[in-house]
Amino acid sequence: TTTTTTTTLMEEVEVEIEKSIREKQLAQHKERQRRQQNEQRRLLLLFNYKHEQREKEFEKVLKREETARRERAATEFGIAWQAKSQPSIPTPATTTTTTTTSTVSSSS
Repeated sequence: TTTTTTTTLMEEVEVEIEKSIREKQLAQHKERQRRQQNEQRRLLLLFNYKHEQREKEFEKVLKREETARRERAATEFGIAWQAKSQPSIPTPATTTTTTTTSTVSSSS
């Protein structure tokens, strides 16, 4: 009976050791998964932040371009409006030039 009891005790110890090893491996595995998930979350947040920044910058560029386009259109409209509303100055078809020459003589 001593041999049987010893074998059973050894088997129980081996089972406990294996169980402990499996628990440690499982804990390590869960910790690795947790770290990977945290890293993925961090990267996703960073990506989203950068994407939002790019979108904001893109919106700013679009607004600047739209403002510039409106200013150009307003300037062009203003020039056209001025040209339309100002009375046109008639330009003569031919130009006449008159030259007058005077001669003054004096005697001494």
